[in-house]
Amino acid sequence: YIDDYMKHYIPDYVSPREFREQGQKAPDDLFRVTIYCSATSTNEHFLKEAHDVAYDLAAGGFAVKNGGGTDGLMLETSKGVHDFREWWKVNHQGEEMPKNHISSIQCEDTYKSEGLCDFNDYVCVHPNIFQRMADLQDTDGEIALWGGAGTVQELMGSIMLREAGITPVADRPLVIVNAEIGQGAHRARV
Repeated sequence: YIDDYMKHYIPDYVSPREFREQGQKAPDDLFRVTIYCSATSTNEHFLKEAHDVAYDLAAGGFAVKNGGGTDGLMLETSKGVHDFREWWKVNHQGEEMPKNHISSIQCEDTYKSEGLCDFNDYVCVHPNIFQRMADLQDTDGEIALWGGAGTVQELMGSIMLREAGITPVADRPLVIVNAEIGQGAHRARV
């Protein structure tokens, strides 16, 4: 039954730019942190928080992965990495910048509605949401910022994989930022 269902779910058309950078995925040379967050939020506090988290990760020499959207918090995580690089160039001329990179991970369904942040170092478009989630969860750490149903899905997927023993939990942090998730949810202390 599931095979029949999935056969109809996978789009017939797969983007020709499945990977950028000579067909390479982002290297696994750095500690990779996936940020789950909203693609649509316009809340200034949450936008700044997303930007600052990614900025600090880049400054610390991390690889950042996001959902690749061109709006909301996802875009701010991309901008955070790029803004750190620009700051470094101005303030540390001639010094070697901490190594970092940012990957946008999308799928056919979401990139058509959210866009694709193709100015990042690496861009990947998977045929379906399940492959996108698997790629986002192929990481060394995860951060959940403010988001809606997609963020909750990603967060719950990670927790379920951890609970089932499929995803290792040792030395693999999962950080849930103290913020509202979705409309109507109450602020939670984590």
